[in-house]
Amino acid sequence: MQKEVYNWLTKGKRREIIITHVQQPMTAKQLAHITAMREDCCSYVLKELSGHRLIYCLNPLARRSRLYWLTGKGRQYQKKILGARGLSVSGYDFPIVDWELYGWICYSHRAAIIGILTEPLQPASIRRKIKQQIPDMKISANNVADILRLFLKKQIIRPVKVRKKARCRYELTELGIKLQILVHRAQKDMVTISQHN
Repeated sequence: MQKEVYNWLTKGKRREIIITHVQQPMTAKQLAHITAMREDCCSYVLKELSGHRLIYCLNPLARRSRLYWLTGKGRQYQKKILGARGLSVSGYDFPIVDWELYGWICYSHRAAIIGILTEPLQPASIRRKIKQQIPDMKISANNVADILRLFLKKQIIRPVKVRKKARCRYELTELGIKLQILVHRAQKDMVTISQHN
């Protein structure tokens, strides 16, 4: 049975690509960026892998940004495939968070804002930095303000008063930093993989 599953994985190039690139819980969209595959193809392959109990969805009730992670069996096959290529798994060291919340964060505007907050910033500064780093993203000052309010409610950010400044700035809480690490790692993987292709 194990040989059959291994052959099934390695015969389907897309299946092999997906299972070897899952290094932390990821969405189909993140995997699409990393692998240069279309998002709908990634979603289809994820369903196939899920059917064989190699991966599972961490937030099955989510309508968007469903997160997928390897089962124990999936990790074994990933190691076996990478080993056959002369590669090793770098380890699965990522912060453990509420995966429902992280899936919610993975939506584009929210991920962009959390990725930008490396220092206390005002909403206008956040929007400016996003426009500099992601020029094609359409985000208004109202979008930023709305998302910051949601982040405050979920205790992802906290307000910071700066002396002699009228407007409040925002910085990440400990939870926010953990979520940011996951977002940055997924983005870093996207950049690293696209440079190799």
